[in-house]
Amino acid sequence: MFQSISSRVIRTAGQGLDKVGMMFEMNPHIERLQPSMRNAALGKHTPTNVGSFVAPSATIVGNVSIGEHSSVWYNAVLRGDVSAIKIGNGVTVGDRAMIHSSGQIASIGDRVLIGAGANIHGCTLADECKVGHMATVLDKATVQKHAIVADGAVVTPGTTVKSRELWSGNPAKFERELTSKEIAQMAFEVADNVELSVAHAEENAKDWRQIEEEEEIREEESQRNPFYYQRLSEDIKSSMMGETEGHAVPGRIFNSDLSAYNDDETRNGFYKSDADDRAEYFKKLHNVTKEPTLKHQMREMKRLMDEEEAAKKAAEEAKDEKK
Repeated sequence: MFQSISSRVIRTAGQGLDKVGMMFEMNPHIERLQPSMRNAALGKHTPTNVGSFVAPSATIVGNVSIGEHSSVWYNAVLRGDVSAIKIGNGVTVGDRAMIHSSGQIASIGDRVLIGAGANIHGCTLADECKVGHMATVLDKATVQKHAIVADGAVVTPGTTVKSRELWSGNPAKFERELTSKEIAQMAFEVADNVELSVAHAEENAKDWRQIEEEEEIREEESQRNPFYYQRLSEDIKSSMMGETEGHAVPGRIFNSDLSAYNDDETRNGFYKSDADDRAEYFKKLHNVTKEPTLKHQMREMKRLMDEEEAAKKAAEEAKDEKK
């Protein structure tokens, strides 16, 4: 009881502070957090997603199932609020695409390409077909295997787009037969999208600490002169800081191999002396820095310094001879 009352009081106080703050703003507004709709339950149905990429701004609601290696891209909407939506493996649902079921299951097979802004409404898309950008496939229509609906085309209700055919226009009509090269190209596009979705999934999974660290590294690499001390790799930093097996090296304290790596690189313990330590470190650093341009710059810098030193020495000798 006390917790309920105190939370209500705090919430009311916060709303009052928001209103007071708005009085001092040139363009008053209140920022509101938009909840994620990537996996929103509706009634008894919760979307099921097996090993696929769903963009943070995508919306998946209700009775929706998505297979492996599929991808639902940014601002796409999948609404399984009336009937089920079933999506197979390796399917690409492009940016801003809309899939909705209306009394009939929206069935999408394996390795299907759905372009950006496409509208899929209570229809059936067979395996390995393609629906172009901004195209529409309406209720009870069927797009068969290896068929393509062209960009912007509208497939009217109950229409069947037959295998290996290209349909275009509004309403969509048969245009021509597809070539074997065009069909093979769809398979390549599916593979490219799967690979790209993995990269996007990895980036979207990063927390703010990783993003800040990578931003710092990019800024440093773009601005730091190659002659300056370079950023160390994780392996070298771990070795220099005395980390083994995720812990500080007891060998540094006890001079033993209690928990040090048991391999030739660390000689069954920490380095025997600081001199050996530095030698090993620079050996590793040399192996990491293999770019020929950097080596060339270092050699060129040394050559110029040697020439400058030689010229300075010759000038001093000439000055001594005159005396």
